[in-house]
Amino acid sequence: MKDKPLVSIVVPVYNVKDYLPQCLDSLLAINYPSKEIIIVEDCSTDGSIKICSQYKEKYPELTLIQHKQNKGVQEARITGVSNTNGEYVMFVDSDDFVEPEILNQLVSKALQHEADMVCAQIFRYSNGGYHIEKRNIFGVFNKREIKELFYKNLIMDESIYKSGMPLYLCGKLIKKENLLKSLVKGVGLRYGEDELSVVDYLMNYTETLVSIDTPLYYYRYHSNQVTAKSVTELWPDYIKLWERLDAIEGWSWDTVLSRRMWCFIKPTIYRKPLEDNPRCFIHAMKQLRNSSIVKKHIFDNESIPLSIKKHLHYVFLKHRLYLLDYFMYFIVRTIH
Repeated sequence: MKDKPLVSIVVPVYNVKDYLPQCLDSLLAINYPSKEIIIVEDCSTDGSIKICSQYKEKYPELTLIQHKQNKGVQEARITGVSNTNGEYVMFVDSDDFVEPEILNQLVSKALQHEADMVCAQIFRYSNGGYHIEKRNIFGVFNKREIKELFYKNLIMDESIYKSGMPLYLCGKLIKKENLLKSLVKGVGLRYGEDELSVVDYLMNYTETLVSIDTPLYYYRYHSNQVTAKSVTELWPDYIKLWERLDAIEGWSWDTVLSRRMWCFIKPTIYRKPLEDNPRCFIHAMKQLRNSSIVKKHIFDNESIPLSIKKHLHYVFLKHRLYLLDYFMYFIVRTIH
C-alpha cells in the first residue's frame, strides 16, 4: 500500500464562537500523521476570529486565512481548497466535530479501492445528545454502479425520505483533482450548495465511490443554521438549488429530481410548522406553483409517479386551490 497521502482539512468559519473550540480540538486530535488544517475565517462578528488566532498562536502548524469581506461558506471552502497541498480534501464545518479515527478509516478505504470519494455516516448532534442518521447505501461502486444508484435511491430514497447517502460535503474524503470545478457550481446558494457540489462531483468526476457504514462525523443542529429557518424563508433557496441541479449536463433527470423535489414540497409542508397566517402559507404555495422548475418536474411531467399525482396536496397545488390546501395543512398540523 502506498505511503499515507497528505489530507487537507478545510474549515470555513463564521460566527461560531460557542462551538469552534470543540471543532478545532477534535481536528487536532485526529490520529493521522499526514494532515494539514486550513481555517478560513469569513469576517465573523462574534469573536470567532480571536479564537482562530489563539489556536494559530498555540498550534503554528495550523494555517489561518482571513477574508477581507464576508463571502459565504462556499467561497470560504473554495479559498481553503485553493490553498491546500494535499492529495485529498476533507471539509469540516466549524460548528461540527469528528472522531479521531476519521482519516485513518477514510484514507484506508480510498487507497484500497483507488476511490475518488469516501463517505462516512453522520451523527446528528443536538443539545448534548446524538443519533445516527439512517441511510441505505453502503459499499464500493464503480461509474456504472454510481449511475444506477443515481436513478435508484442515491438522490432520493423514499423508504427514509432522504437521499440514500449523505449529500453533505462534510464527512467525506474527496480527491482534490477536479474538486474546485464542482465547488464553484454552488457559489451564491444559501441552501444546498454542498448537495449540488457532491452531486456534480459524483456525476462528472467520480470513477469509484466508497460508502462505509461507520459514523465518524458529528453534525451539530442548532437554531442559528440556515436549515433551521422557516419553510417560507427557504422556498426561494430550494428553487435555486433545483434549478442548478437541473442544469448539470450529461445526465437525464427523468423522475429523479421530481421525487427529490416532492420530498421537500410535500413532507416539508406537513411536517414542519409554517406561520399560522393563511396569507403566508398561500404566498409560499404560489412561489412553488409559479416556479418554472417546479412546473417542469412536478406539474408538467407526464412520467411523475402516480403516488404523487394522487396526493391531495399535489391536486390542490396543480389547480391553484390554495385555500383548500391551507385548510388541509391546518387540519394535519392540528392533529399532529
